Amino acid sequence: MLTLAFDTSSAKGSVAILDDLKVVSETAWEREVSHGELLTPAIQKSLEEAGIAIDAIDLIAIGQGPGSFTGVRVAVNAARALAYTTNQLAKKTKPVMVFDSTEILAAAIKEHGHPVITIINAHKNLVFASSFFWRADEWQRQLPLQAYDFNSVVSFLDKPHLCVGDGYAEIENALPDQLKSLFLRHSHLADHPKAVELGLLARRSIGKRQTFSWNEIQPLYIRASGAEEKLEEKRKAPEQK
Repeated sequence: MLTLAFDTSSAKGSVAILDDLKVVSETAWEREVSHGELLTPAIQKSLEEAGIAIDAIDLIAIGQGPGSFTGVRVAVNAARALAYTTNQLAKKTKPVMVFDSTEILAAAIKEHGHPVITIINAHKNLVFASSFFWRADEWQRQLPLQAYDFNSVVSFLDKPHLCVGDGYAEIENALPDQLKSLFLRHSHLADHPKAVELGLLARRSIGKRQTFSWNEIQPLYIRASGAEEKLEEKRKAPEQK
């Protein structure tokens, strides 16, 4: 089974193609312009390196967020377009699997001696956070994925957790030294979702995870966009006078 996986929810984007559990091509970049300008060429490059056509893909897997509002939208729109196009070319449904950013981050962790806390920068003194524990050969969610303030994240931890995600940098300076020991940071663990890990996670989830057709794929927006929040603030301002 050929899987095309991609994620653009953070400052780092990536595309991977897997043949079952074997990685056959991988393209990664750090955003300097919009992911919308980089994703399509990266997919084309990965397909060429793998020596396959887009209609040969059996499964599309994407990161649906949370993270960059625009980046998440880029991935979802690309998946919709690719799934629709491949459906037309191959005359059969191309299923799509979606995974949230914290699942992808946790899936990359092969160390199972500690539970995992994933923290993604949500800005305005908030983080998107979730926690996982290892059970039945997989990471299972413990703390629901939501937007939390820094103090709430700390209050959930009663023992050390492996910590991944770009949101840790936002809370690190606010943490007393005695609390930092609850967040175990290892330099080899990625703070951004990777397409390879997403593809492997999707392949392992076949038969256990819902798939979607091209017109059913939705982004995961836990918070409104910055523009939407500003509009809401302006709307409320007259009411508060």
